[in-house]
Amino acid sequence: MNRLIVELPEYAYKQLVKRAEKQQKLPEQLVVEKLIAEFGIAVRSKSQAKRIAKDFLASCIGEALVPQIPSFDRKRAVWQVPIAIELLASSPLVGKGPGKRLTEVGTLEIDAKTGCVLTESPSFSALWKQFRALLGIEDFPTEKQSRLSELLDLGNQGELTESLQAELKALFAESEAQETANLQRLSERLPARRKK
Repeated sequence: MNRLIVELPEYAYKQLVKRAEKQQKLPEQLVVEKLIAEFGIAVRSKSQAKRIAKDFLASCIGEALVPQIPSFDRKRAVWQVPIAIELLASSPLVGKGPGKRLTEVGTLEIDAKTGCVLTESPSFSALWKQFRALLGIEDFPTEKQSRLSELLDLGNQGELTESLQAELKALFAESEAQETANLQRLSERLPARRKK
């Protein structure tokens, strides 16, 4: 994929950010989708579909997910790219033995007419959930995250009592402990990446 740097006026950039937030996308992703749709680029081969999937995954997740051989759904004009994760064979999810193993996570769908990854599709949501489950990534509970935000706001306003400071400190410690546990699970399950 080629790189292009574009400077936008402030008002245009703000509008782009608002639209991207509404669609729960990165501004860059929205621009790429619009440009591809405008120029009508068609994805005609398995290798093109696989490259789009690889670039998309690298930009939003990293190299842990690996696109496999795509298939084409003619009825829907959609490329379906199976996605696998490379796990250490010693991972509790894979079994015994040295080395690495690919484990299928789900499917990424790409619109053949525009080349856009269909992030709103149920298959994308399922892929993301399976990816997180395989790696053992746990979210900090929503209610605790909300309380943490609330306490941080109070702290910024200078309105934290000693008991609220203690609560904030405890929530931070719990959040950091969960993040450390997530990182530990990742290190146990994912192979180290070599620098290129």
